[in-house]
Amino acid sequence: MTLTRFLEEALNKRIAEGRDTCAGSPELRAEIEERDRLMEALLKRTARFQIGTHPSREEMNVR
Repeated sequence: MTLTRFLEEALNKRIAEGRDTCAGSPELRAEIEERDRLMEALLKRTARFQIGTHPSREEMNVR
């Protein structure tokens, strides 16, 4: 599992929980939108990192 996939699944879970708990609260909605923006930026920056097996020499040379 990649770090990106792990973060994406966790983010999707938190978004779903947030929709259920703060459907009408503008303060909480703004906080969720900011968190989502930050997590999306983190996902884009960490997309190349892997959890688990190490990359091969060829994969490292491509980077």
